[in-house]
Formats: sequence, C-alpha cells, structure tokens
Amino acid sequence: MVTTAQLALTQSPISSLIPSVSNTVTVKLDDSNYVTWKFQIELLLEGNGIMGFVDGSITCPSKYDASGSDGELIVNNSSITDAYKVWTIHDKALMTLITATLSTAALSCVIGCQSSRAMWNNLTERFANMTRTSIVQMKIDLQNIKKGPESIDLYLQRIKDCRDQLATAGVVISDEDIVIVALRGLPTEYNIIKSVIRGRENLVSLKELRSQLKAEESTLEEVIKSPSLMAAMLANTSHSGYDTATNHMTSDLSNLQAATPYSSSETVTSASGEA
Repeated sequence: MVTTAQLALTQSPISSLIPSVSNTVTVKLDDSNYVTWKFQIELLLEGNGIMGFVDGSITCPSKYDASGSDGELIVNNSSITDAYKVWTIHDKALMTLITATLSTAALSCVIGCQSSRAMWNNLTERFANMTRTSIVQMKIDLQNIKKGPESIDLYLQRIKDCRDQLATAGVVISDEDIVIVALRGLPTEYNIIKSVIRGRENLVSLKELRSQLKAEESTLEEVIKSPSLMAAMLANTSHSGYDTATNHMTSDLSNLQAATPYSSSETVTSASGEA
C-alpha cells in the first residue's frame, strides 16, 4: 500500500546519496576497473536496500489500474497508479546515482536506457562478459607477472588483481596456482625462501605466503643497508686516520712544522712501497 508520505515525495531519498557517491565508489567505471567498481557499487546499493532495482527483485508495479469481471481484464488508461509513480521516482534517482560513477566511455553504453536495471545489464554485458581471446590473454598475463622494484605487497596485489579479473569472467584460479605464480615471479635473491616454501609437505596459505615473503623482504633490506653502513664507517676511518698521518713522516722537510732527523737503523717503508 502506497502511503500518503510516499505520494508527497518530490524526490527519492536515493538522491541524497549522489553528492557523496565519490567517497564510496572511488573509481569511474572504465575498461580497467570493472571488478573494483562492481564491488564498491554493490556495497553501496545493498547497504541502502536498493540493490533490488538493478537485479530485478524489486519489480516495477503496474502503470495503470486493472479491473474486470468473469476473467475479463480491463485496463484503465485514464490514470497512472500511485505505486508506479513512487517506483519511478526511486528508479530515476538510482539511474542518476549510477551515472555519477561512470566514465565517459561507460556512459555511452547506457544512453537511451529507461531503467536502472537496463543500465546495469548493459554495463555488465559491456565490461564483464569477455571473449575467449581476452581470457586467454589474461591467463598469459598472470603467468608472466614478475616482481620488479616494487614491494612484496604491490607485487602480490598485481597478482590478485589479475586473478579477480579472471574470476569476473568465470575463470577460477586455485590458491595453489597463485602460490606457484607468486614464487615463479620472484627474483633470484628470494631463492632461499622459494626453496623452503616449495619443500614443505603442506600447501602454504596465501596469508602465510605473504607473511613469509614480507619477512624475507625485510631481511634483504637489512642486508642491503649493512654494507652501505660499513663502507661509510671505513671511509670515515680512512679520512680521519691515514689522511692526517701522511705528513707525520716525509722526505720533504717543508711538509713538517718541526723537523726531527730519523736516527733509527731500521728501514721505514711507505704505503707506496718506497723505502
């Protein structure tokens, strides 16, 4: 039953979500971020109880009154039902909300849509349904991921992003395969931890894999820092010791403030090997 308060609506409460939607859906949908966009927009819609408009569970009411007798259906076209008016207000507000999360390219896919559900289906068809060629290429990209200069966190995130893209296309990659991909893409300095993980009898979990790789990353960073620190200490020692000692003993008397003849019979050899 449509209430008097609902009939008094000039705009849907959904409209209040539009000004702050960028705080919840942090990306504009395009070819590169469908997984992230879908996750964030679904959280927003489900959290506000309006997901049913796009998934079809909140159906559109009849536009006109229908009545009749003896099985005969008579449609009264003279007035639009109140339920239809209220539903339309909400749906148009939802269309505006979704539009605010789209890039220019994505927006072109929904022009002409008459409902939020039609918009949702068009976007899903355009950005989620991938060809077999695209899936094969994504699998190749996943297998070829290598850790560069970035951190372990960023490296594993790249692997996860690729896995999520495949999941959107209906391709499930097991945790074991992800562990294999992650180990294969590590540089040679991680060979020890790679051997340890591969030698385990039980499969390492993704959480444990991350933990062990981050620990190894910290160890490697310390090793890199230590030689630099030692080199700096040696440089300081050389500067403060040998440099100041060069003028303590010399064959050129002008280098000395006070000259004292060397009276010992022992031979003194300089650093250059001269006696």
